[in-house]
Amino acid sequence: MPPKWQLGLQLGIGHESNGFEGDTHKSINTLYLRPIFSAAAQSNNFFITLAPKAYIYIGPMGLNPDIARYRGFVDLRIVTGWRDGLQLAFRGRLGSNFDKGSALLDLTYPFYNLSGGNIDMSLTAQYFVGYGEGLLGYRDFEQFLRFGVTLVR
Repeated sequence: MPPKWQLGLQLGIGHESNGFEGDTHKSINTLYLRPIFSAAAQSNNFFITLAPKAYIYIGPMGLNPDIARYRGFVDLRIVTGWRDGLQLAFRGRLGSNFDKGSALLDLTYPFYNLSGGNIDMSLTAQYFVGYGEGLLGYRDFEQFLRFGVTLVR
C-alpha cells in the first residue's frame, strides 16, 4: 500500500519572553513561515514529518540585539515514529554566521498507552546542545538532559 502524503503551511507570529521584569526582562518576536511535509504508512501508522521554518525578528530587540548570531533565521524540525506510540523529534538551528547553532532531540511516549487511554500526556526525554536555548544565556554554550511529562507533543 503506498504511503499517504500531506503538505501544509504555517504563517505566524511568535513571542518568547523570559518572564522577568525590569532590567532582566528579555523578549523577542518573530514572523515565520513553515512548510510542513508528512508521509505516513497506511498499514502501521508510522510517519515522518519535515518542517523547515524561516523567520525574521520583528519589533525592538532590547537586551538581545545579537540573538540572530546564535539562533539564525531558519531551523529544521524532523519528527518520526508512530502516531499513537513512540516518537523522536529533532530541531536544528544554525546561527547567522554559521559558527553557532543548536540541536534538540525529544523522545516521547504517550501516557494513554500506559493508562488505558485515560491520560492524554506523554513521558519525555529531551537533550539539548548548543547556543540560544533560552533568552538569558543565549550566548553561552549549553547541554541539558531532561526527563519529564509533556502536555502536547
